[in-house]
Amino acid sequence: SMGENQPSGGQSQGEKEFVLDFSKFGSLAGKFDNRLLIIAALIFVLFVSGYLRYLPTDKYPPEAPLGGADNWWMYRHTNEIYEHSYPGTDVVGPDVYKTGCPSRLVCLSTGGSTYWDYLHDAPEGSGAPVEFYFYFVAYSYKFFFKFFFPTLMLYMNFVPVLFGTLAALFMFLLAREAFGNKSGLAAAFIFGISTPFLQRSVAGQADNDAVILFFVLLVSFLFFRAWNKKSFKWAALAGISMFFFAFTWPGGYANIPFLLVIAGTLYYSLKLLELNFGETGHLFEFKYYYLALTGALALATALSYTKGISLTITLILAASLFGTLFLIPAAALALHHHVKIREQFSSGSKFKGLLQRIFRVFWDFARGKQPDCHPEWLGILVLITFLGIGLSLIAIFLTTHTANIFGLVQNFVTIRAAQRAPSAAGADIIRNVFLTVAEFNPASARSIFFYVHIAPIFLAISSLVLLPVGLLKKFKEKFYFIAFISIWLVSTYYASLNGNRFIEHFSIPVAIFASIIASSYDIYDRPNREKLKKILVIGPIIFIALVLLLMPNMSAVKGQPQFGPAYIQGSFSLASQIGGGEGQNWLDFYKWARENTPEGTVFASWWDPGHGFTALAERPAVADGSQNHKHVHDLAIMFTTTNATGALELMKKYNIAYFYTSSDLISKYGAISFLASGNGENYQMLTADRSQVTQTESGGLVIPYPLTLQTDRGDLPTTIVLALKDNFTDSSASWVIGNNPPRKIARVLFFDQNGNAYLKNDTTNETIDMLLYVYPGYGNAFFLPPHIEENTLTRLHLFNGDPVKENFELVKNFGDEIKVFRVKYQN
Repeated sequence: SMGENQPSGGQSQGEKEFVLDFSKFGSLAGKFDNRLLIIAALIFVLFVSGYLRYLPTDKYPPEAPLGGADNWWMYRHTNEIYEHSYPGTDVVGPDVYKTGCPSRLVCLSTGGSTYWDYLHDAPEGSGAPVEFYFYFVAYSYKFFFKFFFPTLMLYMNFVPVLFGTLAALFMFLLAREAFGNKSGLAAAFIFGISTPFLQRSVAGQADNDAVILFFVLLVSFLFFRAWNKKSFKWAALAGISMFFFAFTWPGGYANIPFLLVIAGTLYYSLKLLELNFGETGHLFEFKYYYLALTGALALATALSYTKGISLTITLILAASLFGTLFLIPAAALALHHHVKIREQFSSGSKFKGLLQRIFRVFWDFARGKQPDCHPEWLGILVLITFLGIGLSLIAIFLTTHTANIFGLVQNFVTIRAAQRAPSAAGADIIRNVFLTVAEFNPASARSIFFYVHIAPIFLAISSLVLLPVGLLKKFKEKFYFIAFISIWLVSTYYASLNGNRFIEHFSIPVAIFASIIASSYDIYDRPNREKLKKILVIGPIIFIALVLLLMPNMSAVKGQPQFGPAYIQGSFSLASQIGGGEGQNWLDFYKWARENTPEGTVFASWWDPGHGFTALAERPAVADGSQNHKHVHDLAIMFTTTNATGALELMKKYNIAYFYTSSDLISKYGAISFLASGNGENYQMLTADRSQVTQTESGGLVIPYPLTLQTDRGDLPTTIVLALKDNFTDSSASWVIGNNPPRKIARVLFFDQNGNAYLKNDTTNETIDMLLYVYPGYGNAFFLPPHIEENTLTRLHLFNGDPVKENFELVKNFGDEIKVFRVKYQN
């Protein structure tokens, strides 16, 4: 800057002296350095997040570098769009799908037809899913990433790394909106390496979890950026992003806008309460009566839900509670100003003028000008703009049903009841398959905290020490944000109790609350703030680092003495262990089916491998995933029935040409039998007690298999004793129960040392009518009652189809893991 012109000795009056003041440059340089430090720290956080996700890249087979199950569903439909510009196998008219278009986007692009998938739910097929994720991956690869990845499959291996890292970026931006850069960095780091999210977003896990959580954070950030800036443009961007979120996750996106509406109701209720019940308010004298009313409604709502009262009554009570919170103060304020309000409606010209003023306010808001109104009204305009633009786009381009966020949330709230409500189909009861899907199993409170880890929860609780020194004031300033995050925390915790797949969603608000302590310096509002600057800035960083590095996790099961690893260690350990993808036997099977059967040949097995089969074998499957309850129910009947004729009749109904079994179905038989009959029953697996194996004088072996029975008096230890003789070509087996004499088991199937199978049948009135099926090597055995011994799964997989060879021909065996049978129908 230029100093004042002063005359001095040796200088004439006309000469001027220039003095440079570098203090401002120093201040700018400090701000610049601080910004560079934040950017560098953010780059580090994103690098760690991406690095951990990239670690499992090389753990997948080169020809199939994706995880199993839903990853192949995502790949198949993405590949279909890449190859012929739409998902599914065909475009069909109303004569096939017989219902309205699944979305207006499809109707507009097909002229009233819809995309159909004949590989899914064979033989009739079903509508193909139309989702943003498929289109984004297909076209981003076609027009850009094709230059970096040789195949679409390899690109999809990388996609979760991309979206997982972007989700961490928007976690930084979201937390920064409320608590500043330091909290943003802490939240991004804690969330970016959280194991519930990490395990579903590493390389190869190409399901839509990563993109869903990316949109969750993107929409939330854009909304609160619009709220803080009172900006129409940011609100419009938030609305547009909500449309793409709905396009990505039609059934679940509504939770975020719904929570924003609830948080907004609480926010404006608080503002109205301050106006009406404050010391200068109009209802100050009635404050305690009002609090008693709202408390009673809150208690009634809670009791209605916990005591299992009908959902309708619970929703009415909840609506009454929120209505009371908002409507009574609003009505009181309206009555207080009734003269002014009545004046606005006293004539048509005044009412017209009111509408003009309202329109002018909105028009100025939309153009980015400062409207002539109270700032609180701008917050309402932000919420209206966000919902108006987002839901309008959803209704126009998707469906009006998808735009009904309250209906979708009601479905979400009742999902557990819906899963447990069977539907009747003739004489059969069709049970909901989701009851047997692992990710929809309810989680206990302990398991939720274990998977999220106790460290971020401890950090969130630790931040409460700041309440008396500035945090409470900060909460009041950011009440809308805090209300939203708090409701988000409660709702995702509730969702996790009903389905463990939602624990990754619960980890988002946990990470935000855990990050608050990082901004201690910005929150602290005491006069000695500057004196304590180093402690308030560096101290929390060290504290967070030590907690994440050293604090062990709680044990997964109550009473276990061992603890889990620390937060950071657990994340690195998980990233180094996860991965694997399809086994070689499965890849060989898919290749065989693709190359040795005609297109359109219908295959059937249990639903689990369906996505991988349709994607890699490229043949129709009766159940490609768990969505079709009727198909899965009939498959369960096929596997569990002892009536071969009945199984064939069901297979003929679906035009099944090949039926395949796999070893993993033995452990899944409990779920299969539950869906078939309502009673889950497992194969009884026995393990030999090798320490008690003895050799006979003739060279035979006596092998004990401990078996514990559960009785009314407690556990009863018993033993199955297998005696092998005559060079392992003959055997006998008996069951020893307590001090009772051993009882002989009727049937024993075993193998000699060369792998030859022998079936010893000694069924009499004195023997126990069961089968002991002994695996080669004698280390394990099945102990089976007749109805499991004679079901379709046992006959095909354990007996290679021999008992029913007139109807099932074993055409291919892949390492004894997968066995493929040609179904032979009798004309």
